[in-house]
Amino acid sequence: MSTLGTRIMLGTIASTGVVVLIASIGVWMAARTILYRSFDDKLLDRAHGTASRGLPMQMLTHARREGEPPEPTSSGMLMQVLREDTREEVYRSVNLAPELSLAALVCEPFDGRLEHARLADGKPVSVVAVNAAGRSWGRRPPPPQDAKDVPQPPPPGAEPAGPVNPALNGPFVVILAANASGIHDDLDRLALVLLALWGGAVALSAVVSAWLRRAVLRPVDRLSQAILAMDASNLSARISMQRVPDEMVVVLDRLNTLFGRVEAAFKREKATIANIAHELRTPIAGLRTTLEFSLVRDGDAAAKQVQTKCLGVVVQMQDMISNLLALARLESGEEAWKPVPVEIASLAKACWEPFEDRARTRHISARWNIAQVPAIPSSPDKLRVILSNLFDNAVSHAVEVAVIDIEISATPEGVVLRVANPTSGPVDTASVFQPFWRGDSARSGGMHCGLGLSLVQRLARLLGGTVEASIDHQSRFVITVQLPLLSASLPALARG
Repeated sequence: MSTLGTRIMLGTIASTGVVVLIASIGVWMAARTILYRSFDDKLLDRAHGTASRGLPMQMLTHARREGEPPEPTSSGMLMQVLREDTREEVYRSVNLAPELSLAALVCEPFDGRLEHARLADGKPVSVVAVNAAGRSWGRRPPPPQDAKDVPQPPPPGAEPAGPVNPALNGPFVVILAANASGIHDDLDRLALVLLALWGGAVALSAVVSAWLRRAVLRPVDRLSQAILAMDASNLSARISMQRVPDEMVVVLDRLNTLFGRVEAAFKREKATIANIAHELRTPIAGLRTTLEFSLVRDGDAAAKQVQTKCLGVVVQMQDMISNLLALARLESGEEAWKPVPVEIASLAKACWEPFEDRARTRHISARWNIAQVPAIPSSPDKLRVILSNLFDNAVSHAVEVAVIDIEISATPEGVVLRVANPTSGPVDTASVFQPFWRGDSARSGGMHCGLGLSLVQRLARLLGGTVEASIDHQSRFVITVQLPLLSASLPALARG
């Protein structure tokens, strides 16, 4: 339930299942009502007709006279006749088992109310009991004179001939029961059909909801991709308003407005940093010139020592300001370069020389592993900055009495430069490329401001390459720079 698509699918399937289930129950109940109403109406008409006409006398007396079973009622119909005063059974259908009694299924008064019940054997029946008062049931017709003679029913309103049998004098209670197993079977089959329809509807709803999920969330997916594509290097991009549902127009409009404000804030921040760095260049340069001039003049040795330390600090500040200006130009898109063939191995050797004295002071040595690599189309100035910052980072962060491994190799895609140095503690590799980030346990100098690796990353991207930071199996901090080998991939990247 964590995603909007899952909620749409489950909501669609659940609502469809509930609606179809309610409709199926309604259809089943309507069919049950219709079937039972027709069935019960026929039973009630039969009961009233039997009560008004009376049973033929031969059905009541034939079994007593000849020892033969009485004439059965119509198929599926059960009948039981009782005397109203004594509840003595006068007649029972031949298909009604002796241990079953219809009288136990009805309640007084016997006014033709229908009851739905089950017999003791579990068979479902509809039962109705009506009063049948009349003396026409109490007369026995005379026996036929000849075997060929067929008794004829008396005309309407006439008393049947023959002596009256007192045991058959009315009034009576006629109880009729009709077997409802057929209705139950039909309703069971209908329930199975409706259940299958419900399952099919739910399955179809799942398929439709999956399609609906993609169709409804397609604008949301496009919005997500557009937002993911935006980063600090692409703040000028805006989300397209084409083919956008009306409900999302306001959201996208507000997002584009917000992105515009963020872009303006980033531009102000970059402009401020660039302006500050630019304004600091002149006084820092003047301070450096003054210190260098003071050192060449005769003076106190202690004063010269202080001036030397101050000059080192000024040089580091000047490098930091240069990095700030370089970052500002890179992020503003104003840095121009043209690819020329560069021998990266010789350039790396030349860039290491300024750091040899500082590395020797900390008892750090460089171990070179340079393969045969061709010249790459790149910018020597930009590569010099990359290499200098990598070497400066390695010398500054490596533990004393250590070896820095510098490896240059070729791959089908380009040239790989890898610099690995032992560290005194864990390093957050996910944060080392953030501007002004400083690891608490990895600073030996104190003048580092966390711009070197940020500048390396942006220059590598400008040259069409990539840079990664990792910790190898020897717990060394490793920076890997990959630069493209083929100049055909660079014209789109080179500007100026």
